[in-house]
Amino acid sequence: MTNTTLPSKKQIAHPGFLSSAQDVANYVANYLRGIAEELSVHSCEHVKTPCGETRLSGYIMQRDTRSFTDWNNIAREIFLHLGFAALGSVHAVATTALVRSEIWHLLNLSLPPGALSENGQIFYVTMRDGHFRLKSVADDTRAVLHVRAVYKPALLGTR
Repeated sequence: MTNTTLPSKKQIAHPGFLSSAQDVANYVANYLRGIAEELSVHSCEHVKTPCGETRLSGYIMQRDTRSFTDWNNIAREIFLHLGFAALGSVHAVATTALVRSEIWHLLNLSLPPGALSENGQIFYVTMRDGHFRLKSVADDTRAVLHVRAVYKPALLGTR
């Protein structure tokens, strides 16, 4: 198994608190760039990207690391590409999970509770099934209110 070291926290400057969705996108993109530079030292064969292009693995073009067109699905294919490129399919899942959890940890350090806002809405970052999502606090509140309104527990011990 190839030993791949992720960029240390010293290599990536902590931005202080992130205040917008664009800040989150930029921060994750910069982190991925650092990982790509680390992986580029490995000798890897060419791989097909999700877009169908062939390029040397371990290298990611800027437009790929900034594939944040949908704020609810942040760069999953980048993680998979990095994992397969550096280690082959056997270790790709482990690498992918490591990268995701590291970014998740860094985002948690960088986001004050309820302070990420965009166009007047407050968001927070979640991770589910390997996807980072910006979730609106308002949507979450509506969902909680809906569940509370609909759910009526059975009374225990009544006859």
